Amino acid sequence: MKRKILVGNWKMNKTIAETIDFVNKVNARAIEVEKEEIIVGIAPSYICLPVLRKLGNGIICFAQNVHFADNGAYTGEVSPLMLQEIGVNASLVGHSERRQYFGETNETCNKKLHALQKYEFNALYCVGETLEQYEKGLTKEVVKAQVLEGLEGLNPEYVSRLTIAYEPVWSIGTGKNANKEIASEVCGYISEVISEKYGKEIGDSVYVLYGGSVKPENIKEYVNDKGEVYGKDRIKVIDVPYQPAVEEHEETEDIQVYVPYTEEELLERQKQELRIYRQKFFDVIDCAVWYDCLTDKEKQEVKDFRYALLDITETLEKPTIPACVLERIKED
Repeated sequence: MKRKILVGNWKMNKTIAETIDFVNKVNARAIEVEKEEIIVGIAPSYICLPVLRKLGNGIICFAQNVHFADNGAYTGEVSPLMLQEIGVNASLVGHSERRQYFGETNETCNKKLHALQKYEFNALYCVGETLEQYEKGLTKEVVKAQVLEGLEGLNPEYVSRLTIAYEPVWSIGTGKNANKEIASEVCGYISEVISEKYGKEIGDSVYVLYGGSVKPENIKEYVNDKGEVYGKDRIKVIDVPYQPAVEEHEETEDIQVYVPYTEEELLERQKQELRIYRQKFFDVIDCAVWYDCLTDKEKQEVKDFRYALLDITETLEKPTIPACVLERIKED
């Protein structure tokens, strides 16, 4: 049975403490959606992968990037072997920001996919055109080249397990979106390209995601009640075949090897960040001259905020910041 998957790319966001806070809040929900045959995946920063791997109940960990070599003089890079050692066996490849800012090409993506194939990793391969290419009507030409050149030389069986994400560059992080007709047409075209190259059976087995400024408010625009892209019955926005690439490690006490800190140490790190956060606001709201200029209502809001900050290391939650305090911060 094919399972649905929702993958969120955190990019260069969230500290370890923020990751712990997030996972603690979504764990219960992740278990609920797993019962509905939905896999939840997150691609955090490298330093947060072990934390997510340890604390996330049923959340699949994706690396945001991976190098094609096992080791070597590649400063700042991480190899599949390193990811495998911390229990991670899935990675994004070819995200548009990697292509745009770090010079990643179809050729380097191909090398990375071969490396992931070697270690039987699950791969989510990203393709998509720039705004200039879109306006010139080159979408299909660009996407076809990315698919064929990226997958060149891969074992057909491995290709059948791939997930491909169509993410138009002009929609990522811009708030602009390809409408459902565009998404459906391009996703369908990608499937056709794969079918022509590898045969219909493999073309049917490769699922295609749409991504690009997709948020809770607009995701329903891209799927019908069955989770399928409008206009293409067999191309689904959030459905991908999930096949664990390597044997899952047994959930024993040995799992602690995946995280460089104990649970107590992680909690203390989170509390320390909250203490720093609290002190930042104390430095602002404890200014007598400023406080005396507030209305009675604003003074009460500040008092309540201060009391909440005092308990922040117990509740582990950041209280709502009063508007008058926000204005004070802006002035500073």
